Amino acid sequence: MSNAPRADLTGWTCAPFTGGGYTHDVYRRDPDTPGPGVVLIPEMPGLTPEVLALGNHLVDNGFTVASPSLYGTPGAASQRPGMVPVMVRGCVTKEFAAFATDKKRPVTYFLRALARDLNESTPGKGVGIIGQCWSGGFALAAAVDDVGSVLDAVLGGAVDIDPDRVAVAGSSAGGALAAGLAQQAADRLVFQLLHQPVLDDRPSPSKEEFVDTPGFDGPAAELMWGHYLGADRPYDAVPAALADLTGLPPALITCSELDPLRDEAIDYALRLMWAGVATELHVFPGTCHGFDAFLPDWEVSRGLYGMQVAALRRVFYSEP
Repeated sequence: MSNAPRADLTGWTCAPFTGGGYTHDVYRRDPDTPGPGVVLIPEMPGLTPEVLALGNHLVDNGFTVASPSLYGTPGAASQRPGMVPVMVRGCVTKEFAAFATDKKRPVTYFLRALARDLNESTPGKGVGIIGQCWSGGFALAAAVDDVGSVLDAVLGGAVDIDPDRVAVAGSSAGGALAAGLAQQAADRLVFQLLHQPVLDDRPSPSKEEFVDTPGFDGPAAELMWGHYLGADRPYDAVPAALADLTGLPPALITCSELDPLRDEAIDYALRLMWAGVATELHVFPGTCHGFDAFLPDWEVSRGLYGMQVAALRRVFYSEP
């Protein structure tokens, strides 16, 4: 059993919200003192006790959280009989396609409308959007502000840290954001940690091979990029599109063997090495996309966590 924090729906309110042609229940919880808004998009299979605990943690730290119920039963356990086949066969591909195939009104329009509505009722200049694993693709597409502005604020003294000792990290779609930030602020960052990163919208052998795999598959990757890029393909939105990787921060890149994103992770790591960037690459054999989220207590997942912690310790605590 996982030792991850869990919570129930106590303290959360529920109301339907309509945006972009879709209506879904949205669960919201406010802090004691009005605080900035965060849209929390749950991973499959939905608003589980673990996701609710994350939401409560955000609320405890002063944020107003709105979490849409896009699938599953709110409050139900993440691991229960019959859930794995639903996640593997239905949720990852069919649910995603049900939201995504109507290109005139993708789910991102709903999330953007929700973000705007939350922003109007909370203090601050904008709202944050958190996606988990493949739902990070929704967050990636729905983001209403340049994440570079967040990094500028951090490096500019908005938080009490040493601005000369900042690294970026991201998993899955978050890996695209982290890699993009590393490119935009190469001279201000000391490290980039990318796990199963979304890096390249172009076809690859692994995307063509893994069309029906647990966690994520090639068709879902294509749909996700369609949301994010739209009709145009801005080069700075696709990390792998940058021709010259010279001067980027050192990197740890980890990926799964049975993952449509495997080849782009390997290719990006090799290109970093060829560009003279200190890079560590690890491919976890026999694993699928999101294995560490599905099985956090598995020895392989724990090995990943240990590798990530060790890499950051070397960066921040090694002797000069």
